[in-house]
Amino acid sequence: MWLTRISVNNPVFAAMLMMGLMVFGLFAARELSVEEFPEA
Repeated sequence: MWLTRISVNNPVFAAMLMMGLMVFGLFAARELSVEEFPEA
């Protein structure tokens, strides 16, 4: 439960970690090519 302890003691660090994960997710979603999506 080290992540829980760090998040409770350092809420700013936990928020920045979540923001970083969201940014990486957005970059990954933007890089998907058209072939990855099904035909509509």
